[in-house]
Amino acid sequence: MDKSKNLIVSVEEKVSVESSLPATDLLEKSITRVEANSPKPLKPVVKLAHDYLSVPLEAVERKANSYSVLNSFHRLTKIPPIAIVGLISIVVLVTLRRIYRTNAHFFSNVVGVIYPAFSSILAIEAPNPDDDERWLTYWPVFGLFVLADHSASSIKKYFPYFTFKIAALYWLAHRNGALDVYRRIIRPILIQISKRQQKSQGSSIQTNNLTQAA
Repeated sequence: MDKSKNLIVSVEEKVSVESSLPATDLLEKSITRVEANSPKPLKPVVKLAHDYLSVPLEAVERKANSYSVLNSFHRLTKIPPIAIVGLISIVVLVTLRRIYRTNAHFFSNVVGVIYPAFSSILAIEAPNPDDDERWLTYWPVFGLFVLADHSASSIKKYFPYFTFKIAALYWLAHRNGALDVYRRIIRPILIQISKRQQKSQGSSIQTNNLTQAA
């Protein structure tokens, strides 16, 4: 009997944690208060901010509530899972910022290697050929950045090179930017080089034929 009661209590606690959205509720109340006190021309802006912030926050909070580890910690400390996720995120961001300020060159290369390398290994095993093309085009572009790193000391005097590099590598890896760069820039250049090589080889063959005929 005691076991069944404990089981019912634990299930009720789990349901209550998963249905509790304190951060989303706080945001809803704050935006409702701001909207009520805003002049009429600003109300559409407040509503847009509500739509832009509320839905992603609710999705993140529900995702955090779905982890049993965070729920267990919540039952022990009464700290909401979303607060734990926020605290962990702040610690990670502060740590990454400290690493970046200490050695931006190393940090940018870590960002550009770890996830793409892991995804490249997965792409080898995946049946979809688009993944292979995506990562095969990523690595040559990454190699261009590695070559540019040798001039970083002079480049970063004029603009934040490593910040640009990290943002560019993120776009290349996560937004299929490598495919765009390859198809629009690298591939046309390679085609022109290939055509020139074919023309030079053709002219050399013609010269050899004329020499032999003579």
